[in-house]
Amino acid sequence: MAFKCMRRGHSVSVIFGISCALIAVVIWGGWIVYTRHSVLSYLSPLDVGLLRFGTPAVLLAPIWIKSGLIPSGVPKRVLFPLLAGSGAFFSLSISNGMTFAPAAHTGALVPGTIPLWAAAIGFFIFKEHFNRVRLLGLLVMFFGALLLGGASAIFDSITEGAWRGHLLFLFSAFMWACYAHAFVRSGLSAIQAVAVSSVWSAIVHAILALSFGSSLPSIETDLLLWQILVQGLLSGVIAFITFSIAVKRLGPTRAAGFTSLVPAIAAIGGFFAIGEPLGIIEIIAIIFVTLGVVIASGGVFQKSSGRNLF
Repeated sequence: MAFKCMRRGHSVSVIFGISCALIAVVIWGGWIVYTRHSVLSYLSPLDVGLLRFGTPAVLLAPIWIKSGLIPSGVPKRVLFPLLAGSGAFFSLSISNGMTFAPAAHTGALVPGTIPLWAAAIGFFIFKEHFNRVRLLGLLVMFFGALLLGGASAIFDSITEGAWRGHLLFLFSAFMWACYAHAFVRSGLSAIQAVAVSSVWSAIVHAILALSFGSSLPSIETDLLLWQILVQGLLSGVIAFITFSIAVKRLGPTRAAGFTSLVPAIAAIGGFFAIGEPLGIIEIIAIIFVTLGVVIASGGVFQKSSGRNLF
């Protein structure tokens, strides 16, 4: 009886983790579409970062004031990837990548490769083991991500220097995967991680804004409020917290697998919201990415056999 209760409790925990992961990826998929439209219209990448990290830094001030800017008890080897992996360095690398390559490639080359980076880190550093089903799921995800934009991005624009942007996108995905592994080993709660990462990222963006300027003061009030809602509250707080909860419940590699849904969500959202083309290749890629997530997530009910090296 006790064993059945434990199994039931574990299943509920996993289902809750999956739900949190899905909430996060839906928000991030919508964020890509909304941000793409905003950057093309009236916002700079620096402004996006100011709103995305400034809002949670203010809202969660009591949290980071209590825990401190450098929380005690967090292993030193975890601290840098925890603060940089999901914060300013992640955001700035994507933003700078967009100066070399089209923003449409972001969805394919960042969230589409995060699970692969997370799996590689888990395998080579933390000695995690993956069964054949999960490996197949990762391969299907990778193929779908490449089909959705990665392959064409690499081969069609290489002579124009777009490869610099692609490298930055891949670096961004690597940083986020590092954050996922660091967070689960940090001992921090989801809201603590959001608060501390946001305040450090807000400081970095504020320094850059003082140096290079910002267009936020000239934006109309209603547009600014919408940006605060989308960039700051939804993407900066809710998605961040729900993904962090998913990492705790599912593990970093399994939680990262759900981010491969973001390219599909962004592609569909771009088609319906801002009229971006969605051809047969994109549709096939969406099917592959979604199928890969379904296959790989079949292992979420299995306990990881990896060792904690920190």
